[in-house]
Amino acid sequence: MKYEWRKREKSLYMTTGIQMLKIPKMKFITIAGEGNPNTAQFTHQIEALYGLSYAIRMKYKTGYYENPFIYTVYPLEGVWTSKEKPIDGVVDKEGLVYQIMIRQPDTFNAERFDEIVEETYAKKIIRL
Repeated sequence: MKYEWRKREKSLYMTTGIQMLKIPKMKFITIAGEGNPNTAQFTHQIEALYGLSYAIRMKYKTGYYENPFIYTVYPLEGVWTSKEKPIDGVVDKEGLVYQIMIRQPDTFNAERFDEIVEETYAKKIIRL
């Protein structure tokens, strides 16, 4: 049966109104950066996060790591701030500081991450 975070983790991802939540420890693939998100570089960073996340999902789906585990890839999340205080409510996009991320299964670890990066990078290079 497919694990769907939208249904099973509504209290974390589908909240309504202002609430105080206790968030458990979770694993994410993250990329931190600075600057305008309307650039090709930012687009490539998001593509890399999704590419890795879907490659990880396929490893779990086929039972490569353990018993097959089918799940929906988690959503893209981000934390944003800026280097400078906004002037008159206007944020300078070049001064944005961000960390974008996609959550991964709890059993995912650094060793598996290194393997996925290597495999995904090799496939991407071959396609170019």
